Amino acid sequence: MNLLREKVRNDPDGNVLISPYSVMQALALTANGTDGNTRMEMEQAFGGVSLDSLNVAMNLLRQSLVSDQQCIFHSANAIWVNRNANVKIQNNFQNIAEQIYDAKVTEDAFNQFAVNKINKWFKAQTDGMIPEMLSEPIHQSDVMYLCNAASMDAVWREAFDGKRKYTFYAHDMRPNSFEQNVDMMQGAGDEQYLSDENADGFIKSYADGKYAFVAIMPHDEMTLQAYLEQLQPYALNQMLCNPENVDLILWVPQFSAAYEAHLIPELQAMGMSDVFDSGQADFSKLADHSDGLFVSEVMQKTQIAVSMTGTKAAAGTDAVAVSSIEEDTVFLTMMRPFIYLIVETDTMMPLFAGVMNEIQQ
Repeated sequence: MNLLREKVRNDPDGNVLISPYSVMQALALTANGTDGNTRMEMEQAFGGVSLDSLNVAMNLLRQSLVSDQQCIFHSANAIWVNRNANVKIQNNFQNIAEQIYDAKVTEDAFNQFAVNKINKWFKAQTDGMIPEMLSEPIHQSDVMYLCNAASMDAVWREAFDGKRKYTFYAHDMRPNSFEQNVDMMQGAGDEQYLSDENADGFIKSYADGKYAFVAIMPHDEMTLQAYLEQLQPYALNQMLCNPENVDLILWVPQFSAAYEAHLIPELQAMGMSDVFDSGQADFSKLADHSDGLFVSEVMQKTQIAVSMTGTKAAAGTDAVAVSSIEEDTVFLTMMRPFIYLIVETDTMMPLFAGVMNEIQQ
């Protein structure tokens, strides 16, 4: 939630979409190569959790994200090392990468063939939704790519049962607001209703109940960004863990979104600084001859499509170390900008998180 908030601060008008799960997998893997103040800053940004504990949590979470034919979640980690760089990965780091993060380590010459291989890997791991993670040639100063890919393809437990045109107030409460005539999907029944003093929302389960879609819409006197600014992660978790079971008549926009995020400014705002500074970063646990190594880029590409039958979503994250109607019925129409999440229902861990300011048509 802190990462989403920071991204919306820097892109208040965008249809922001990130995968907190994918970012955590890639950065937690990277953190195992750091030491000293660099590691301490990363642990603080991760919520004050020690890296040893985080490794255990990331491993258990990845193993718990099971799939079946109606709800497929897939995640993979990988590391590419520049064969021509004067860097040899330390055995302990490689053991952690392979045993805890199930990350295959590949040495290759960093050229266009390597770009093609990496893009092919992301395409395969995201069911074709992220076909090109790297669009630029690899810099010869690049030493290593630490990557995570995640994808989801799930059908609703109860499909939406109707569709009609409805007005969506894009960028509501902002100077650039306007009305859109969009396709709204109708759902009705025993859905889970969410509310606090400033917003209403819902939880809608996918087929196996292991995953769910969440949407939260601020009340009409508050902008989406203002709501995010005052929403604390603990309060959100409490809301998600304590929904009301009501007879809910629901209208939700059918939407899709694609987003590319460069996350270093947001991570710096969350307290990471040394890891992005070539003079301060301590990667002594990553490789021999680690002087000058730092993270030069944290990039994520995401896609999502929410339809009558279900949801398809994917994310790729790349961290680069570089040298150099009844009385009790509730009616809820998502007619203004809203926050949405795809969560794992046992822990309410957000696998994907976004804001929808404007429906792309």
